[in-house]
Amino acid sequence: FDGGCVVHYDDRGRELGRVTVPTAKVTCPAFGGAQLDELYIATGGGGDRVANGPAAGALFRARPGVCGRAEYLSRVAR
Repeated sequence: FDGGCVVHYDDRGRELGRVTVPTAKVTCPAFGGAQLDELYIATGGGGDRVANGPAAGALFRARPGVCGRAEYLSRVAR
């Protein structure tokens, strides 16, 4: 939040990649698409675009060159 980007780190904390967007308040990145190769980046601040910029509150899509993982669905018995 207030960084204007989503950063990919390895398990040692080294930066592997970065996707920047034209607004500061990144709120919720998530992978999607048939191959989970699209990164959707939600942003905040749309209620005050004068202060946060004209792209505040927008949803962005990027192809960062990495894929997400499918969610794990468990079976919970009643």
